[in-house]
Amino acid sequence: MTEWKTDPLWKMVRDVYPDASLIEIWGDSVEFRRDGKRWLATFDAMQTKINGIFDMSTEALNI
Repeated sequence: MTEWKTDPLWKMVRDVYPDASLIEIWGDSVEFRRDGKRWLATFDAMQTKINGIFDMSTEALNI
């Protein structure tokens, strides 16, 4: 089993969005794809719960 499959941050994202596909795990956030968009999940200081989910698609960022 690869390390990312057991990462606690990724597990929290998958618990909320089981259809999410991992892009990258950063030190304090997780970037993932869902419904054709890129999303960024951030976590509280203790990394025990999701603090926010942000749409990182080009449409949302006005790029």
